[in-house]
Amino acid sequence: MAVKAIEVLEAWRQGFLSGDSAPLSEMLHDDFIFIGPSGNRSKQETLDWVSSTPDLIQSESEVLYENDEMFVGIHDIIRSQGRGTAKIMFFARFKDGQVSYFRVHLVPTGE
Repeated sequence: MAVKAIEVLEAWRQGFLSGDSAPLSEMLHDDFIFIGPSGNRSKQETLDWVSSTPDLIQSESEVLYENDEMFVGIHDIIRSQGRGTAKIMFFARFKDGQVSYFRVHLVPTGE
């Protein structure tokens, strides 16, 4: 069964909160790539980041569009290491029922 966008996003949010990236791991394809403002991450690098960044706080996400191939949406974050707040726009692709690609665009919104 294919994973839904909101399930992935909630697993990501909970992973930051709890330090447990195992639920997210099951939703990411083995070939997963994350592209963000600080560079690219593999699946394992992404899982390590999620499980070791408890000071990054992600708001609930709003999925703007989703189909069988991709999803796009927005959420806010309180950035880690005291770097302020930001608005995030994300785009992701599905492959074999899992997320294979996740790209974010970050716009700082405050200190």
